[in-house]
Amino acid sequence: IKIDEKVKGFSKDVQCKKIRDKYTSKDSNICVAVYATGEAKNLENIIQQLKNQEYSKQRYIIYAILDKCENANLEVTLQGDLDVNVINVNNLEPIGKSQAYSILAEKLFEAKNLDAFVFLDAKNNVDSDFLTNVNYYLTKHDVFMPMVSYIPDDKPLTFWENVQATYARYCSKFIYSARTRLNLTNLINTDAFIIKKDVLNKIGSFDFQDKTAEVKYTLKLAKEGIIAAFVDDLKVYTAISSYDSRIPSLSNRINIFWNNFTHSPNLKSQEYVCSLITPNFWACILAYAILLGHSYKFPFWVSYTAILITFIILALAFCLSLMSAKIYAKEFIYLFAYPIYSFAHII
Repeated sequence: IKIDEKVKGFSKDVQCKKIRDKYTSKDSNICVAVYATGEAKNLENIIQQLKNQEYSKQRYIIYAILDKCENANLEVTLQGDLDVNVINVNNLEPIGKSQAYSILAEKLFEAKNLDAFVFLDAKNNVDSDFLTNVNYYLTKHDVFMPMVSYIPDDKPLTFWENVQATYARYCSKFIYSARTRLNLTNLINTDAFIIKKDVLNKIGSFDFQDKTAEVKYTLKLAKEGIIAAFVDDLKVYTAISSYDSRIPSLSNRINIFWNNFTHSPNLKSQEYVCSLITPNFWACILAYAILLGHSYKFPFWVSYTAILITFIILALAFCLSLMSAKIYAKEFIYLFAYPIYSFAHII
């Protein structure tokens, strides 16, 4: 992906972008960690974008974590780059983000002049004001994630890629943003997230071995009263071919709910545990169809009229959410098809 050709077009939709540094009392010292494994085709791009940030060069350091990277030439180039610190892991198998991030966190545990970590997967791209915006939001949140904007490859999107991109935009623009405004936590996205150093020191090492572990880490933060916020005007850009559903299987989510609901010490962690088992769109439609049909034909403890009114209210609320997320009519089919795409998650 060539950032100059593709991302700039996506950035122009924010023509009235706020100037963050005018509202920030201080510039934070930031460590930006870029995790790369396998071919890491986009690593050179993301490193160059980070080196070209508008943010003060004295206020951030870049670490490239090469986890059994297969790009030997790039590895040599980075080793000779004075602006980039390299952690090279040459195990027989990749150690994964969890251990890689923990190595860096342990290495910088005693650093006195470090305020926050920015963790990015090498598949991401960022704008030149990314760290300036990160610095601004560090005054508002302890842990937060940027919006991931999926951009096309060099070919038109397939039907299922449109489904992925539309669903991701709906979640980002409405669900995740609404949860943040309500001061509710969101699932940690290990491909791109920011965490203050004192919070990381308090929580301890990472555990991101799989999607279920990401849920457990988010719950661990919530139990400590730490909300993982979502910031929709802080963006990273990723090729649609790198799309990955971050939702664990329903069986794993039910297991987490069952084991943690009664052991959650505060309301926010209890709410997050309950959110893991919320039904999807088609499950709600099916449930209401059964309830309406049964209450219309047979005596029921809730009247048919009451069920119909709640259904209409929810339908109107859903329509308003589509407008808020700027989902256009031609994209409805993609959004409604997502539960079919994610059908494997029910087992």
